[in-house]
Amino acid sequence: MDLYDAPGGCSMFRVFQGWVALSDVTPSGGTIRVCPLIKQQTAYYMMKPLLDQHKHEADFMGAWPGRCHDISRDHHSPIVDCMVSVPPVHYGDGVFWHCDQVHAVEPKNEMTTDSSVLYIPTTPMCQRNSEYLKRQRDAFVNGQTPPDFPGNNCEETILDRATVETMSENEKIGMGFLPFPVDPQAAHSTPGQRLALKQHNEILGL
Repeated sequence: MDLYDAPGGCSMFRVFQGWVALSDVTPSGGTIRVCPLIKQQTAYYMMKPLLDQHKHEADFMGAWPGRCHDISRDHHSPIVDCMVSVPPVHYGDGVFWHCDQVHAVEPKNEMTTDSSVLYIPTTPMCQRNSEYLKRQRDAFVNGQTPPDFPGNNCEETILDRATVETMSENEKIGMGFLPFPVDPQAAHSTPGQRLALKQHNEILGL
């Protein structure tokens, strides 16, 4: 959702946020921390500002238009106290969490080896995401920043940046340069899935 045309707005539909580990990552190694009690934490940060003793506070306790909701010990200490680090992961492991789940990165990385992850949210195929991919594809061709990110367009003048010609077939499908295969005989597909694929290819003009 992007109501304020601000950096950090999201015009895609994300089911989960997540990342894939590029190395071993352990607790105290700069890994992700989450509050596992999603119903309780959501009720807490949404309802607390509405209590009589807080109704004079105009900032909704860390919520500002166009920015993520800041969870702080001053306003949300029970949530902060519930935060836990995810267990150790190895390269190739994926970690996913609900988009409304309170999460943070550990403040310190005490690992003696590399600790790296690649942010990779889950974005199902639907009209909104296919429309985003079309805009992202056009930006990629021109070396521009993808939609929803601060537009520094820093690759426009780089001569050896990635191009369509450097992509594999699967990469071209993922970036919207080739149609997503639609197999009406696939045993695992449903009419709704086939319709989504058809609409996806049509939105991309493929």
